[in-house]
Amino acid sequence: MRFILTILLFLSVASQGQIINASAPYRPLGCSGLLLDCVPNGVGAYSLRKIKTSYSGNCIRVRRSSDNTEQDIGFTASGDLDTATLKTFVGANNGFVVTWYTQEGSNNATQTTNALQPRIITAGTVLRVNGKPTILFDESIPTGLVFTATTYTHTAIVARSTTIVLVNYVLTNTSVGLYWSGTAGDVTGIGGFDGTNVRNSTTENTNINVAFFSMRSSSLFITVNGGSESNTGAFATSLSPTRIGGRGNLGISHTGNISEIIMWNSNVSGSSSTVLSNINSYYSIY
Repeated sequence: MRFILTILLFLSVASQGQIINASAPYRPLGCSGLLLDCVPNGVGAYSLRKIKTSYSGNCIRVRRSSDNTEQDIGFTASGDLDTATLKTFVGANNGFVVTWYTQEGSNNATQTTNALQPRIITAGTVLRVNGKPTILFDESIPTGLVFTATTYTHTAIVARSTTIVLVNYVLTNTSVGLYWSGTAGDVTGIGGFDGTNVRNSTTENTNINVAFFSMRSSSLFITVNGGSESNTGAFATSLSPTRIGGRGNLGISHTGNISEIIMWNSNVSGSSSTVLSNINSYYSIY
């Protein structure tokens, strides 16, 4: 009887994914910790909430419009952006993001030109989507935050296009990237361009969406708002972005909000449901 119970226990544990094949995608069982505790080893993590327990730095560096003074803004004890400190610092003025600190690695996203910095507070009011703080980018300027090229194969992004412009690029370099909508060519919704292939997964909309992108098997797979994963077709095996909020050339940039971008350079496709569920529980997107 003891032998049978042991076998049953072994099979039960194995069926829940506790026995891990080192060559298979990382598949965590549920996790009560923060997002990067559940699905670790990212290569870039920009968020307006705390997503890694061991991260002890600030969230963003903000410039206020009244005198161009800058100040770092951190997190509250519960892991939210410290909006109280943010509002006290900015006052009744506008606040612009100078630096978005990464919670994984040291590759911060920065914009040193005042006129190109995206906005987080307007006339003393923190910009929000679904009640959560967000950063507003503007294609007409064009705004954008720049960082050192980072190669990745998987990413999760929380964003919204407020206006359907030429291409609402969210995460890019000067040639290729991922976008949220657009009027150019074959751009018809959330998707990506790898220099050759234009791939889309949804029709265009101006809602807040969370999308999980997986570059594997020479294709781009996209999951939007917890739906079924879509194989959109042939695509590069990885991308190497340098900018949040637009390509930074040709006036092709994002018009709308970005709240979170997390990148991995490993196959975490088996954890996409964990990632999306964690994000949705915070942002209430779907």
